[in-house]
Amino acid sequence: MSSEPGSGFAKPALGLIALALVLVTAASIADGSIGPVLVLATAGVFLYFGTRRIAPRSELGWVMSVAFGAFALRSAVAALLVMRSLANGYGGFTTGDDIWYASAAGHVVEYLRGTPDTLFVPPYWNGEYYLMTTYVFVESAVFFVVGQHVLNMILVNSMIGAFTVVLVADMGMRMFGRGASIAVAAVLAVYPSVVVWSAVNLRDTMMILIVVATLWALLRMHERPSLSWILVAFLGAWAAEGLRWYVEAVLLMVALLAVLVTFAVKGPARRIRWPITAAALFVLLLVHSGLAVYVTDPAIALGSIGDVRAANQFGRTAFDAPPPAGTSSPGPSAIASASPTPSASSSTPAPVIAPTRVLRVDVDARTEYSRTLAHLPAGIMHTLFAPFPWAIQSAPELAAMPEMLLWYVILGALLRTLWIQRRRWEWFLPEVLFLGALLLLLSLGEGNIGTLFRHRAMAVPAAILLAGPSLAVLGRRVLTVFGRAPLGSPNKERSLSAL
Repeated sequence: MSSEPGSGFAKPALGLIALALVLVTAASIADGSIGPVLVLATAGVFLYFGTRRIAPRSELGWVMSVAFGAFALRSAVAALLVMRSLANGYGGFTTGDDIWYASAAGHVVEYLRGTPDTLFVPPYWNGEYYLMTTYVFVESAVFFVVGQHVLNMILVNSMIGAFTVVLVADMGMRMFGRGASIAVAAVLAVYPSVVVWSAVNLRDTMMILIVVATLWALLRMHERPSLSWILVAFLGAWAAEGLRWYVEAVLLMVALLAVLVTFAVKGPARRIRWPITAAALFVLLLVHSGLAVYVTDPAIALGSIGDVRAANQFGRTAFDAPPPAGTSSPGPSAIASASPTPSASSSTPAPVIAPTRVLRVDVDARTEYSRTLAHLPAGIMHTLFAPFPWAIQSAPELAAMPEMLLWYVILGALLRTLWIQRRRWEWFLPEVLFLGALLLLLSLGEGNIGTLFRHRAMAVPAAILLAGPSLAVLGRRVLTVFGRAPLGSPNKERSLSAL
């Protein structure tokens, strides 16, 4: 057995790749299309060159193994879910709301090919204009090139999830050293809910990549301050527009504060254009995205979030199954007939308010602040620890228990790392700010377990990253007990002070 740290990833990765090839091929045959196999190969090429671009040459072997292992695992799970859905008559869809994105993308493809539905045209798209975001446009491009089969886009999601692992591993290497990087990559590659969201047709994986890419750019900016990294970070925050407005707001604020801290710590006076540029971008993007009203009047934001929380308590969860939609992934017309859209007999586009942003204007500030403070303690406990082991009420919650136990370990490891590394706080300030703000917002807005699992996944990579050094210590002890190679030799570890 090789004593080289990280060398043990190659064989499991090869096994997962073989499994993914078999399952994706089987799903392609079941769906009557060769497209998924082509997408799998093409996505693998993109992942290969992306990993080579990000990973240090000395670490490329194990990073590549983890990246392709993560990609293969997500692809295999995706193929299984699609085949199960096809067998049950759900048309390849799994969660219920995933059909909305496929429907919107299908109508965009029809429009691009010059055969649009008379109602599904810009700018209203028959009331589905709020779905027309980065994710749907990417899905439209995939459908346009290789065919309108839902597995095609899901495999792109799987590649996005694997590349996210590469970025987080690089952050772990730069912040904490090799051992922490290996631990972070290994845990994130197999983290159950992150894997599942990468294996379905939902925007969550793209949202997670946007978060991680923004934090990665801020780390690079802190390492070697430059105007280009500031622009990349704000571009990443802007990419969240339309996907989840509150995440865009958090990323914009985190980016601004990170630039100000970097300027205060290591920026010479002549670089005053750094904070000025960051402040200008912050204001510009805040106004452009329509988020300024939440900053100028927080009571409106609290009222909107409170209404979302109340609606979620009575709404469907991410564990609901969709209605049957045929035995194969539908094309544009089949998708349209299965999606919950306004009646085709309507002569005018129906006015629809996007479910991702509910804006209230008739709010009383004192009432909203009181309601928020009353809910906050229970909301924080719910966001951090639900589903609770002693309050399991369904099979999905029972299935989530192993992940929740791992999540509890990650939270403890995170706190240990923050305490030990507290003198180097400026290196991981963006991750701490993002986690604190996101978890606070989720505490105010989440009303059921299904949506909590989906939205909390955005916090998982940053939490695992900050827990990395402590997870590496735990991993060394466990591997030593079993006589395995440690996660990084002590003399090769890099601390933040060495950067």
